[in-house]
Amino acid sequence: MRKSLLTYLLYAVCGALCAVPYIWSKLWIFSWIAFVPVLICEYVRENDVKHPYIKAWLRGFCFFYAYGLILFNWFTELYPLDFAGFDPISALAVVLLAWLGIPLLQSLTASFIVVMLCFFKRKNAKLIIYPLFAACLWVINEWVHTLTWLGLPWGRLAIGQIEKLSNIQSASIFGSYFVAFIIILTSGFLALSIITAYKKDSIKKTVAFFCCALIIFSANSIYGNLNLMFPSSDNGKKITAAAIQGNFTTDEKWNEEIDNTFEIHKSLSLDAANEGAQLIVWSETALPYRINIVKWIDEYAENIAFKADASLIIGCFESVDNDFYNITRYVSKGTGMCDKSYAKRKLVPFGEYIPLRGFICKVLPFLDNIAMLDSDIVAGKDSSLFDTEYGKIGSLICFDSVYEKNALSSVRDGAELLCISTNDSWFGDSKALYQHNAQAILRSIETGRYTVRAANTGISSIITDKGEISDMLPPLTRGYVTGEVEFISENTLYTTVGNIWVYLSIACVVFLFALYSIKDKINGHINKQSIRRKEY
Repeated sequence: MRKSLLTYLLYAVCGALCAVPYIWSKLWIFSWIAFVPVLICEYVRENDVKHPYIKAWLRGFCFFYAYGLILFNWFTELYPLDFAGFDPISALAVVLLAWLGIPLLQSLTASFIVVMLCFFKRKNAKLIIYPLFAACLWVINEWVHTLTWLGLPWGRLAIGQIEKLSNIQSASIFGSYFVAFIIILTSGFLALSIITAYKKDSIKKTVAFFCCALIIFSANSIYGNLNLMFPSSDNGKKITAAAIQGNFTTDEKWNEEIDNTFEIHKSLSLDAANEGAQLIVWSETALPYRINIVKWIDEYAENIAFKADASLIIGCFESVDNDFYNITRYVSKGTGMCDKSYAKRKLVPFGEYIPLRGFICKVLPFLDNIAMLDSDIVAGKDSSLFDTEYGKIGSLICFDSVYEKNALSSVRDGAELLCISTNDSWFGDSKALYQHNAQAILRSIETGRYTVRAANTGISSIITDKGEISDMLPPLTRGYVTGEVEFISENTLYTTVGNIWVYLSIACVVFLFALYSIKDKINGHINKQSIRRKEY
């Protein structure tokens, strides 16, 4: 019993260490080594006689739940949720439900990584396949977290490598999943080198496995550094862009008596234009009104564009029939407000809509008050590019940028620049702000596009096609950032092939699972035949 408890504790510590780079980005190396003890333990441990897979799942749960608690610890900084009008008890319940509940949901599926590793060990599979199997399983797990409204791909291993941009340039090849694959594959070969050394196996094997880990890590790093050294060969149109950060708290943003929101955005936009900004991006719902109902918004935005001699992307709402959308609109300095809107495609559960509203509000009625609006927002269905005088712009709104498929579809539809409008005011100054901005960095590298990110309270940034931040405004600061951006039409390999690495990983795991399952049955059948012959 004591030995089992120590094992569970070890897995929990490893899970917490694996998530440390999300909190302290300078410790990015932890992502490469924290899973090594788990891989070693799973391979060298003796096979459990009773309930081996249940025990394996529990070990995996300890790892991934600790991982999630560290990753999502910023939920605790949101208390007391003043902006949502909760009483202290309800606010505490919501914070704990999010902080403890999201890691719980994710751990339920992620724990099967360890279950599959247990299966691998019990089938006496070849040692050399171990790293490949583990890496493919991790890729599948990250991808699963993008599915359904329960999915939240916040904890990609690539996010923990933001401090070391050379480590994630390979996302331009096969996406952020490929970065995770490389990290776990490296961990796998490190584990093999330790296992063979522990077993006093051939010294050549130990050295060979260690060299494999070193080669994979070095090759990824060399590619990344070379990619950072050489600019893209597109040579598209270059302009100066600005992102406006109005820095209004959530209470102020939704207070109808706050009229200086408009004047602040106007003043900051004109100041940015005086510094040469030709394209100015505002945050999500910077104008918290329905554009087709509050008619003066058109005139107001066009007036600013004409005075600034710069084009705008503004955030607001729109009603179409009985549907309510969170949108951005393009305002040309020459022709005024365009007719087409981009509608947010990935909505925040319990923030912009209540999933399974009838059931959830009956079971947890206090969650009905967490949404900021009286009615559910409807998700947009397509990229709805803005065809501008500078080039084609793909707009993303807040939560959109966390899911790679949104940026991917925008670029495939022809976007040459990405603009993200977001409102992270409820995050305060927590680590969530930096993690959310890191998602935008990944999207830039994956698609090979510059990104202009305008956040209400921060972090606003100008990001190059390599993921480098050319300018950034700290959280809870009023102002703007400016920088030169390039309209790029050349596609990265990832833009072309999409999530093929996920599908290859799934195929690999299915193949290996089927192979060793069939092999085990065949061996069992042969053994039975041999016993019968001996008896005969």
